[in-house]
Amino acid sequence: MEKDLQTLMNEVYDAWRKDTTNKNRLEMADSFSPIHVAAVQLGNLNYQVENGGFLQWWDNGHKKEDIHDLIEMCKKGILLNIESFQKLYDILSQVNDFPENLDEISYAKYTCSNCGGEGVIEDWDDSQVDCEECCGDGYIEEEEYVNEWVKDELNKFDEIYYNYDGWLKDFQQLINRFDENTDGIIIEEFKITVKPICKLVGTDGNAFSVMAKVRESLRKAGLRDQIDSFLQEATSGDYNHLLAVCHKYVDIR
Repeated sequence: MEKDLQTLMNEVYDAWRKDTTNKNRLEMADSFSPIHVAAVQLGNLNYQVENGGFLQWWDNGHKKEDIHDLIEMCKKGILLNIESFQKLYDILSQVNDFPENLDEISYAKYTCSNCGGEGVIEDWDDSQVDCEECCGDGYIEEEEYVNEWVKDELNKFDEIYYNYDGWLKDFQQLINRFDENTDGIIIEEFKITVKPICKLVGTDGNAFSVMAKVRESLRKAGLRDQIDSFLQEATSGDYNHLLAVCHKYVDIR
């Protein structure tokens, strides 16, 4: 007999409150059934995001504990043609590649716009000298706190989540169909379709700098497999073509 997601969660949490063996929530859910585990993880995700966004879900430890199971559930939901699971797969696959420590500092390298990455410029007498902007390195290294760009990405994912009101309906559908066999369903590849944010407004508009920032945004979002195709497309036309390609790969802000 089918049970709704909330009922499954209540069974787990009622038992957890009475437990004297120090089980955590997933261990308690697992003592019931795999469907109870799925209900707890999906229900926790919805509750946390609805009340405080993906950052609250992250801060409360659910990213570390649940994300791999949730990604696998998303794959199953996609195979079962349940509407929202492609969106959720897009979100969680990118979140999974974010660093765990939001307080660390990351260092991004951007191609120097003064020398175009060459490291040298022509002096007044046509001789080549080291570029003063990058000290001859050809790139400029900028530091940024991880939590700044991660929070920007998580806020974007909040918007996607809040703009769809059928999450619980779709989660319930997955619970109802949880035992359906999807082994015979073939899908070539699970693709991420949500574009990462890239802040270009108010920054250096030099083509090399623009490409470097887009490349860095793709790298941070775990989309390294898209970098080569981006660079190939971006360098195959004029500046307007470059900007159009940037819009194709990232969400420019």
